[in-house]
Amino acid sequence: MRFAGQSGYCQLPITIDARDLQKHDTKTAYLSLPRVAAQWMIVGRHFVFRHADSQQDGPSPCVFRGPTTNEIRAIRDEPEFAVTLNPPLSTDHVHPLSQHPFQQHMKRDDPPVRSIIECTAGGQGGWRAIGPEYAEMSVSAFILDMILHHYTGSGVHFEAMEIEVHRGVRGGYLDTLLTRSPHTPLEGCSAVVTTEDGGTAYQTHLLTAFDDPFIAGVEFRVPPDNRQAVAVVLATTEQPVGSPDDAFPVRHPQTTARARRSLGVIAPVFLDGQTP
Repeated sequence: MRFAGQSGYCQLPITIDARDLQKHDTKTAYLSLPRVAAQWMIVGRHFVFRHADSQQDGPSPCVFRGPTTNEIRAIRDEPEFAVTLNPPLSTDHVHPLSQHPFQQHMKRDDPPVRSIIECTAGGQGGWRAIGPEYAEMSVSAFILDMILHHYTGSGVHFEAMEIEVHRGVRGGYLDTLLTRSPHTPLEGCSAVVTTEDGGTAYQTHLLTAFDDPFIAGVEFRVPPDNRQAVAVVLATTEQPVGSPDDAFPVRHPQTTARARRSLGVIAPVFLDGQTP
């Protein structure tokens, strides 16, 4: 909710009224859902997707319960927008005796989600549910990711840098990060979203606080055909300083300071070009 407020998609605090409470017919219906999904059904209509020019863009990031099937839907109350809570997950890259990390570290009130919902390119064409299928570590991560994907395509200007880093460098620091609980954010980060899409694993850590004047994040991307190579991406809306020819860390000093704080021993490799 605080990230939605920072993105300009709601005004906090919100006030719950009788219309919101009617989203659940009974207390039993409310309790039948994981807590995060049940609560978002109540508050979702208070959030509105907008473009960078503040014009409203389509539906709210709502959660619905299908009227006859009882299925859970997101964004639109239509059958094709159904999502699956706590779905079966692929273990192609998991040790045969281990569970998928999303299930191993699952929170009962905030379970994993499988979906085919996506925001079309540039955020200009609205939302569609045509695949490909992907999985998020939790309901709250799914909602945050919907907000983040819309925001990055809404016309807000982001600048980014990307470097590939072997997960074994500096004592296997990245390997440790990528194999711990997917709910664990980097040092100093306000949120984390972990996603699997087409065999590619993504971790996005929000570097900025919810009251910062800009938004910055670092993403780790691990492709299915080379699990040892990690694409590290740093993106920000921080206004650049200096010359356009300067390196990203010089142009974006506040973002760089936050990244240096959070990336630990690989920060010099990523930000300063040190030899791994």
